[in-house]
Amino acid sequence: MTHYFRVLILTALCVAGAAQAGADGSMRSATMVVQVAQGQPGINLTMEHRHTLKELLLKDSKVAPQGAGAQFEAGAVVPANVQLHPIPDVVGQKVPQIKSHSYLLTSDALVIVGTQDRKVVEVVRD
Repeated sequence: MTHYFRVLILTALCVAGAAQAGADGSMRSATMVVQVAQGQPGINLTMEHRHTLKELLLKDSKVAPQGAGAQFEAGAVVPANVQLHPIPDVVGQKVPQIKSHSYLLTSDALVIVGTQDRKVVEVVRD
């Protein structure tokens, strides 16, 4: 749900930025919108990527689910006491945009996490 609101707000900012850029001739507002968009958590996963991740990490993984009862959302920071696992090479080859990330499994989701900052970038639900 929060992802929906972020997309809605970003869309409104883009429209407002484009209108302002056209009205006064400056591109300052449009540039600001791009910077906001780049700062948003999340990675671009296709439906095929999601299916691959579900098959290789959710169903075939030997990693035990953790974070019992926790609901992770994009942008949240994973606590230090939750163990992260590196993305396996075969998964990184099939979904290259996550090969430098880590992951964890919960009882109902695969959570892709930035290795350096431990921020959730994507949640793939089963």
